[in-house]
Amino acid sequence: MGKPAERKKCLRCNERFWIYLAGLLDGEGYFGFNYVGSYPNQHRLTPYFAPRVTISLTNEKLLRFLKEYIGFGCLRKVKVYNKKHKDCWTLLFPSLMAYKVVKKIYPFLILKRRMAKLILMFYGLPVKTWIKKRGDITPPELVEVRKKLYLKAKELNHRGRKNESV
Repeated sequence: MGKPAERKKCLRCNERFWIYLAGLLDGEGYFGFNYVGSYPNQHRLTPYFAPRVTISLTNEKLLRFLKEYIGFGCLRKVKVYNKKHKDCWTLLFPSLMAYKVVKKIYPFLILKRRMAKLILMFYGLPVKTWIKKRGDITPPELVEVRKKLYLKAKELNHRGRKNESV
């Protein structure tokens, strides 16, 4: 999958494939943001936010097919802590890969449409503001916008009952 011609495979995926993937991610997927705080001693002067889309299944074959068909993604085996559980695999689309996948499946999403929209909004920010060299300082107003998107995503991904006053 390393050849440039094969990396463009994603562009040839037909609409039915993207509908299938949207359904799979709508039911079994996770849309969110990775957050890394600022660590001045490690040259990270401002917080780092990166969108991510993942899907975890026990069917490794299906995830391998998706990765090969799309042409990118990171496939990892998840550590199983309980011996009675099956092996589990995760297909991860970090940062720009997440954006490319979300851009294709967005029209077909139902349940996770609002989360996908946050990822599209993240990459809707001016390009020069999110492509940085190591050690550059991200403008505080941009950090604030990214943080708001991150917090909104965290709120949408919250599990359990929402706090309701009776």
